[in-house]
This record gives sequence, structure tokens and C-alpha cells, in this order.
Amino acid sequence: MRKLEEQAKPAVQVRKYENVQVGRKRTVNNVEFKKALEDRTLKYAIELIKFLKSVDYNVIDSVSSNQVLRSGTSIGSNYREANRAESKKDFVHKIGLVEKEASETQYWMKLISETWVLNPEQRKQCDFLVKETDEFVAIFVSISKSSKQKK
Repeated sequence: MRKLEEQAKPAVQVRKYENVQVGRKRTVNNVEFKKALEDRTLKYAIELIKFLKSVDYNVIDSVSSNQVLRSGTSIGSNYREANRAESKKDFVHKIGLVEKEASETQYWMKLISETWVLNPEQRKQCDFLVKETDEFVAIFVSISKSSKQKK
């Protein structure tokens, strides 16, 4: 009887996605979560570009502007790439890159927030971007840790 049960098991096991709480409003599964986070990182990159275009900055500010532009826009592109990883090991590696880019962006956004002269509308945009960056760091650190534990 036991041999029949073992033979009846499928050769490939399908991963079931558990529901994940997103904010306070609703619960989504992992597929929806990944899509929502891809969309969110894209919107973040767009808002970051709009913010940087709106600010008149000097030569010193241009260094931080270029750095935050590179790291901030790569969060979404690297996350999309991680979601299309060829293996679990590849996913863990790519999520690690996303985490590093988010952390670097967090540094540059905080530096910009503290050193740039901004009008009230720019300050509002900057504060939003800083908050969003902080949330990305928390999200990607969590994803990275849980992915490494499941190895």
C-alpha cells in the first residue's frame, strides 16, 4: 500500500502561494504581491525622475543626483529580474542586489533631504521618496532573509 502512495505522488510539486497581508486593506497572494511591488518600484522610479527634474541643483548636488538616479531606478529593474530568476540561488543573489540598491538609495535620499534647498512642494516629494525608500529597504531585507532561510 505504501508503495502505491509513493508512486501516486506527482514528480513535480506545485508551490502553493500563501496569502500575504499588504497594508491594512486587503490580503493578496505572492503572485499579486510581486506584481504590485513591481508596479510600485516603477512608480517610485518615475516619481524620483520627476523630483530630480524639478530641482535646480549645483555641481556638488549633481553628484548625489546622479547616484540616487542610478541606484533608485535600478531597484525596480533588478526586482523584475529577480522575479524572473532561473533558479532559487539566482533569485537569492538578485534579491540581494535589490536590497543593496535600495540601501544605497536610502543613503542618497537622506543626504539629499538634509543638504538640498527645496521649496515646499519639492520637500513634500522628497519626504515621500525618503519614506518609500525606507519601506523598500524593509521589504527587500525581509524578502532576502526569508529567501535565504528557504534555501
